[in-house]
Amino acid sequence: MEWGIWGRLSIFGLRILEINNNYMKSIFTFLFLSASVVAFAQYGEWQFDADAEGWTTSGAGVVFEYTNIGPEPTASIWGVPEMNTSTPEGWMMLDDDALGNGLITDSYLTSPILDLSDAPAQLRLEFDQYFQEFEVGFDTTSVEVSTDGFVTWMTTTINDDVGRSNRPNPEHVYINITDAVMGDPSNVQIRFHYKAEWSYGWQIDNIEIVELPDYDLEIFDAYTDNILTEYEYRIVPLDQNQELEVGMIIRNFGAQTLTGVEGTIEVLDPSSNALTLDVSTGAIDSIQSFGLDTMWIATGLTLSEIGEYTFNFAASADQEDDLIAQGNESTTRFVDVTENIYGHVADDELDYEATGREINGVWNDFMMGSVFEIVSETDILSVEVKLGAETSVGQEIDVWVYDWLGTDDDGFEMVDEITTYTWSHQITQEDLDSDDYINIVINEQITLQAGSTYFVGIHGFGGDEVVYVKSRFGDGDYSTIMYGDFFQDGNDFSFGWAYEPSVRIRTGDWVINVEEYNEFGFALGQNYPNPATGITNIPYELSEASKVSMSIIDLSGRTVDLLLEANQGPGIHTATYNASSLESGIYFYELIVNGERMVKRMEISK
Repeated sequence: MEWGIWGRLSIFGLRILEINNNYMKSIFTFLFLSASVVAFAQYGEWQFDADAEGWTTSGAGVVFEYTNIGPEPTASIWGVPEMNTSTPEGWMMLDDDALGNGLITDSYLTSPILDLSDAPAQLRLEFDQYFQEFEVGFDTTSVEVSTDGFVTWMTTTINDDVGRSNRPNPEHVYINITDAVMGDPSNVQIRFHYKAEWSYGWQIDNIEIVELPDYDLEIFDAYTDNILTEYEYRIVPLDQNQELEVGMIIRNFGAQTLTGVEGTIEVLDPSSNALTLDVSTGAIDSIQSFGLDTMWIATGLTLSEIGEYTFNFAASADQEDDLIAQGNESTTRFVDVTENIYGHVADDELDYEATGREINGVWNDFMMGSVFEIVSETDILSVEVKLGAETSVGQEIDVWVYDWLGTDDDGFEMVDEITTYTWSHQITQEDLDSDDYINIVINEQITLQAGSTYFVGIHGFGGDEVVYVKSRFGDGDYSTIMYGDFFQDGNDFSFGWAYEPSVRIRTGDWVINVEEYNEFGFALGQNYPNPATGITNIPYELSEASKVSMSIIDLSGRTVDLLLEANQGPGIHTATYNASSLESGIYFYELIVNGERMVKRMEISK
């Protein structure tokens, strides 16, 4: 899949921030997500746990306000996750979406006067933000630093022309303010500047001023596949694995240039044995202060065993990190190779609940799903999704499957519909209480072709009832699509979104046995998932109206459960069985149709 380089750079949450003051001076810095655990000495800290902590607001239109109500604004349709912060109790927010209503806003959040005379000469400003742009080119946010009461100041542009999708939110922002405070360190003021015409808004939290070390090498992010050419999957079926080119983004958050930067990768198999790689190291000549570079390593590795693989990333440079900056030069990622589950997100990464869009009190039809690359031809057996607690009981969802055609120049996702499912799953309270995946069975054969890419999504019908999908916020490769009729005069359209939903698929051979069907007039498929831990599905097909019963039998031949006993019409059917009460081991399921018996084996694993 081809991507323009500038479009894909937004994946990393990185933009060059041009800094200007009214002395016509320009320098450059960067903005990043942070996972740093290093403890730096603080020379200013504002967590906004209880109030604005001495910061003041001013300007035209909508202004910043302190809030501890959230994570979603009470009057806004702007979806807001919890801030990526240790203090989510409160933050400063300019809620342009709820309060703007066509207003032109030009507003400031300004610090009290800060005396940094006793601070080191080299300083950086850090803060958490959530920002989403409504119209490219109209919404701009910046940070301004002054030592003379804003007669003159240095400006760092934070958000400009960043779009409203593919946003790595929340973000942790770093700014080198060393030059900005040189004039008079005893009289420093900082202000956050928001300019827009009825956009979404800007959240600010956890502002800190810390020492800027000379040397600070950090792995910002790491990938188990090259996301410039492929998508990254946390869960992948054994037969859909590809040769991996892993990568890491290395950044320099020190004041001095780093040279001789080296990155290494170690891959451990499910038994924790180190695998032999074609290439396990990469090199970068140098990285300037507040710069970054991406290193891709062609491992030659294709994962060939079911189980969890561990990817250990590490980086070093000729210059050792300063003591205060040590501890962020390595990171770990995991990939789970399965029999037939295919997904972008692991369960422990689900930290957000995404939903459709409310307009005039009515929730729109919407679709939410992910992109799947197919290496070996397979059939799609079912679609699974984890639902959020706020989902309405009784809401119906169904599944759509599309050929994936890529992204157009305006950032809209292009798809070609393969099939729309008219049957649906009606959500029950048990679905929500179980905290497990809902399994929507595909009751017709849909073959996914090798070398092709597909979008699979669950569809919420809208109306008074609402579907929330558990998701990961701050997606790494933006394989997610949101689909609906937002602001398009009733016409559907779709676009990338900055979170990854729990929508995943099960693949394999479609389960109805043609030979059995021809000989006996009915066929029994293999249950899935198998091994089963909870809910498992048993497909079967009838050639004519029949008297049907199905039972679960243990190894001793004892019937432990009667699944069904009914008269059923011809066609494909699926019996759903909750195996959570069974002990681990081998069982059988028996299908009797008009007195003819057929048995298959299944495994229960706890």
